[in-house]
Amino acid sequence: MQVELNEQDVQFEFIRKIPVFYEDEFLGTRDCRLLIVENKLLVAAFAVREINSAFEVRIRHYLDHFDKKLGLLVNFHGERLAIRSVRIP
Repeated sequence: MQVELNEQDVQFEFIRKIPVFYEDEFLGTRDCRLLIVENKLLVAAFAVREINSAFEVRIRHYLDHFDKKLGLLVNFHGERLAIRSVRIP
């Protein structure tokens, strides 16, 4: 995905980890592997049998953390690419 974005000259940032806090206390970092595209869209790519509600909860958390309104859950499992959009108000 990153190669194609580079070839299309699309601006993006690859996020590997995010900080984890509890009541303002830093607990460590969590792996996340996200793309922020054009500083507007958050993309989370997976290769799982099914994207369930747990994935939506996770991307909503990431959207809130990065102060974004729109995210895409992209699933590369199976013969067809599955994409689900997630918005927060």
